[in-house]
Amino acid sequence: MQINSGKINNKKVALILCIITIIIFIYSSILEKYNIITYTSILVMISIGILFLNNFKLISAPIIFLAFYIYVIALGPIILMYQGKDLGYNYQNIILGTLLCFFIGNIIAGFFKLKKHNTNLKKIRFKIGISKKNILYILYFISIIFSVIYFYKNRIFLFSGDIENGRISAVSGNGILLYGIQLQILIIAMFLDLYYKNKKNNIGNKRELIILWGLIVLSTIIMLLTGFRSNVMTLYVILFIMYAGKNNIKSYKIIGCGIAFVFLIAILSIIRSGENVKMLQSLLSGLYVNDINLNYVFSTFPKKVEFQHGYTYLINILMLKPGPDLDFTLWLKEQIGITFNGGGVTPTILGEFYMNFGNLSMYIGMFFLGILGEKLDNYFNCNNKNFISSFYVWQFAHCASGGIANVMIIVILFTIVYKSITLFSNTSIAGVKVNEE
Repeated sequence: MQINSGKINNKKVALILCIITIIIFIYSSILEKYNIITYTSILVMISIGILFLNNFKLISAPIIFLAFYIYVIALGPIILMYQGKDLGYNYQNIILGTLLCFFIGNIIAGFFKLKKHNTNLKKIRFKIGISKKNILYILYFISIIFSVIYFYKNRIFLFSGDIENGRISAVSGNGILLYGIQLQILIIAMFLDLYYKNKKNNIGNKRELIILWGLIVLSTIIMLLTGFRSNVMTLYVILFIMYAGKNNIKSYKIIGCGIAFVFLIAILSIIRSGENVKMLQSLLSGLYVNDINLNYVFSTFPKKVEFQHGYTYLINILMLKPGPDLDFTLWLKEQIGITFNGGGVTPTILGEFYMNFGNLSMYIGMFFLGILGEKLDNYFNCNNKNFISSFYVWQFAHCASGGIANVMIIVILFTIVYKSITLFSNTSIAGVKVNEE
């Protein structure tokens, strides 16, 4: 869906909406008119403005970030205000004020269009006499070995019946093994790239598609057994972004799949907890749990714990070394001083900025994320919606809940592996020269 008639300039409409939103935001802040109506109105205007700015392309970095931000952060206050719950911070100024900064950054980047990548540049490659497909098969086999080792080492924790706590005990000191298992996401997505590439060159076949589906099912089972639903969702979402981007599917189908993903997250959460939780309750709690987490962050930093000045970006790196080091979310849970079954506390991108550099950093950080969103969308479109660009788009959106620290290592790891495969693989398949994306 793209609204771009001769009479309507989408960017100008977005700019007008942005100016009007800023006026309403400042006016309501001065008069301290904070209620569901003003909050919802501002959220809707920002959302519509970002949609216009990005020509209503639902599969784009800024819009996917917006959708995920609304789901994990921005919808929660509407429920909380309706229930009369005050978490101690101003929902409108913090949650919508920062989103408005994201909108402004996206507008600036959109009006001053970033230079497109030249994908026709000659790339240096080292041929080692093995096809990319075979390299992927080898890596998948290695990842399976990582899985077997991980399950064997942690069989007491993972198969004792208490999945919620067992998965956390299993992670301690096994970060490298877990990242090795996650490589299956990269491998399967690159197989999908190869399938489309071969199909374009009229050498694709149904056997490849059957194998691809078999790998998806097998990896789904393996990653679910680790107890982390996010890995499964990452696999599905990236495959969907690639499929939707390459096939230009209808907007209503994209929205429908987005809703299906939300229900799938709730179902996996219920299964993992092992408790008799109603579906509606699980869905609603998923909308405001991060708003509660944000309150924990505001209450802890710097009153109980000093601002971290960037240290949180190193925590997950330190976890890779042998030993029982906590990951970022578990570290945050310990700093806050709360206890509950299962994993840690996701701080949201706002909480992560705040705990490191203070209040102003939330607004500055979101402004630059708006600029980055345009840059990523440009990269996504110039690279034919391939795996690595689709992966970047999703991780960009995913940081809205867990922060940059929770996606940083996997982005670095996947980038290195992807570039290495592309650099060393043989690009000739079945005697047909294939252009790399």
